[in-house]
Amino acid sequence: MTDVSEALGPTPHTVFLSTGRKDLAPFFDTPHRYVLRSIERPSGSLPPQTTLILARGPFTLEDETNLLRHHGITCLVTKNAGAKETAAKLDAANQLNIPVIMVDRPTLPDARECQTIDAALDWIQGIRRSV
Repeated sequence: MTDVSEALGPTPHTVFLSTGRKDLAPFFDTPHRYVLRSIERPSGSLPPQTTLILARGPFTLEDETNLLRHHGITCLVTKNAGAKETAAKLDAANQLNIPVIMVDRPTLPDARECQTIDAALDWIQGIRRSV
């Protein structure tokens, strides 16, 4: 999120943060106004000049377009959730020619993959025997 904050630059924007309620610290010392949408209220304080919207999707294209217009959004910051339920905000931003900063998913460590239930059960049994 620090990279996102830096990418927004010094010129003030009205930013739609749809990144959730965590990782807000990089947005405190910036010249931007934020609209933060989250399912739950953040446990800590919000960056200055932040409008908090508590809502749970999915949202329609019309919902997202209205939100972006109503708040005068000039930049969308979102996480790459990879779900079709989040496509409406990207489509709305595209229709309104609003730039998007998309935060990549974190790299996950290698993990064991099982292709069948039997393979998963065998793996679990092996863990139990080794403990």
